[in-house]
Amino acid sequence: MEIKAKRSSYGEYGNVRRGEVITVDDRLGKALLQKGNFVAYDAKAEAKAKAEREAELQARREAAEQERAAAKGSQAAELETLRSELAEKTVRIADLEKQLDARTAADAKGKK
Repeated sequence: MEIKAKRSSYGEYGNVRRGEVITVDDRLGKALLQKGNFVAYDAKAEAKAKAEREAELQARREAAEQERAAAKGSQAAELETLRSELAEKTVRIADLEKQLDARTAADAKGKK
């Protein structure tokens, strides 16, 4: 019988670390299962659970990557908008400076 240790332990079966799978006779295996320190081991179930965990991890990675790509696209659009606004305001500043220079020159001529 194959059993998997829920936590580290030591006995007639030797020193076993948590998560380690050992093979023991049915009598000892049933006794260890009843104590609660071990669980029955099913290789197919373990493989299926591992595959599910890996699929979940891959799905999370892909979702995070899509989120980063969306955020990057959003930031690029915002940056382009800000650059456009900056260019418009730079043109407006230049126009206002010309108007101010013209008024200053007119005021200077009027005072003479």
